[in-house]
Amino acid sequence: GDFYSAASGSSASGQVIVGNSKSTNGYEAFRWTSGTGMVGLGDLGGGTFDSTAIATNSDGSVIVGYGASGGSTEAFYWTQSGGMRNLKEMLQSDYGLNLTGWNLNQAKAVSADGSTIVGWGINPSGKKEAWMAQVNPVPEPGTLLGIGLGAGMLLIVRRKRG
Repeated sequence: GDFYSAASGSSASGQVIVGNSKSTNGYEAFRWTSGTGMVGLGDLGGGTFDSTAIATNSDGSVIVGYGASGGSTEAFYWTQSGGMRNLKEMLQSDYGLNLTGWNLNQAKAVSADGSTIVGWGINPSGKKEAWMAQVNPVPEPGTLLGIGLGAGMLLIVRRKRG
C-alpha cells in the first residue's frame, strides 16, 4: 500500500514532532522523538479511525488536535499519563463545565506550558466560533483543578464578521 505522513508541529527545541500518518488502522496522530521514532497516539471513539495531532507545548508533553467522530471531528488533548482524551468530555467531567450544544471540532494550538488550548467549534446556535480553554496541564490523577474564569469556565472568544 501507499505510505503517508505529515508533520504539523514541534516542541520548542524541535526534539518532539507531531502530526499524522497512515497506519494499518487508518490515519493516526503521532508523536516522534529521535529515541522512540514515530509513535501512534490512537483515536477517539466513534466514526472512522482518523486522528491528527496539530500542535504540542514547549516540551512535547501535551499534544492537541482532533479525531473523527460520526460525520464530524472532535478536539483531543493528549498526555503521556492520560493518553488521548476527547477535550469536550474532559472539560465536562474533570472541570464540571456545561458545554451542552457545543462541538469543539478542532484544537489548533496549545500554550508553552500546556495550560491554554485554542481552536474552533460549532456553538449551540450552529455557528462556527473560536474557543479557548484553560486546564491544569500536569494533573495528578484524582486531583484535577479548573483554572480560568471563576471556577474554570470555558472562555468563548467571539469575533464579529464584516
